[in-house]
Amino acid sequence: MTAGGRRGLRPDPHRSPPAGSLATGLQDIKPYCPPMLFPTIPKCAGCEQPILDRFILKVLERSWHGKCLKCIDCQAQLADKCFARNGQVFCKDDFFK
Repeated sequence: MTAGGRRGLRPDPHRSPPAGSLATGLQDIKPYCPPMLFPTIPKCAGCEQPILDRFILKVLERSWHGKCLKCIDCQAQLADKCFARNGQVFCKDDFFK
């Protein structure tokens, strides 16, 4: 019996949660993509990982995650504008140095 005389309202601390239950660690969930779809998913030019985001940035004919597109000199994220020279991406300040 548990508090209030009711059974089953509190989980048994000595039992593992059933497989597939929400209590098995939501923090471990990763997006799944079947291997047959990998060739169609672009890889990020910055981190080389597949881009599973809703949006893909295309700069210099390459695909980027938003967080990976950074100035080659100062590493500032380039969210709005970027400048390119010799295949490298710069922020405005570093481009005009």
